[in-house]
Amino acid sequence: MATQQEEANWKLSAEASITTVQTAGNALEKKVNELGDAHTLVSLNQQDINKDMTAQFRNLDKDIIRLNQAGLTQDGVNKT
Repeated sequence: MATQQEEANWKLSAEASITTVQTAGNALEKKVNELGDAHTLVSLNQQDINKDMTAQFRNLDKDIIRLNQAGLTQDGVNKT
């Protein structure tokens, strides 16, 4: 059977271990939140880039259609 001193030492050790685990858990939770925030920002940035590229492609398509309607070849020479 453990003495009162051994039980007190065990209790202090257990409390220290719990505190260490809680501190590590809090740090992990903070890091996960930071990564989630970073992921959200990257996703929003990628969406903006995709929208810009889509608009650029649409403009290029319109320019190609206008060039074709103007009767020009790809090298800028009149077809006629």
